[in-house]
Amino acid sequence: MIYRVTHTTRYNYMEAVSQCYSMAHLLPRNTHYQTCTRANIRVSPLPLNRTDRTDYFGNRTYHFSLQNSHKVLEVTATSDVEIIAPRQSL
Repeated sequence: MIYRVTHTTRYNYMEAVSQCYSMAHLLPRNTHYQTCTRANIRVSPLPLNRTDRTDYFGNRTYHFSLQNSHKVLEVTATSDVEIIAPRQSL
């Protein structure tokens, strides 16, 4: 079975924020029972720098930075995850 998972986080600041350095844990990891077939993270406003990597524990992380003044930050992650049911022993 394949699921499409979408998560959005929106920050509304009282005052304009001049810089932002963030790390998000929004990308699914592959396990014995699930495989991430597609993953995308959309950040608004568009980040100056962005990269994703896998940490020591196997978790996928997404790092990004904004260098322009902004009052709203929105991060949306969309992933397709295939679930494989474990075999039942008789």
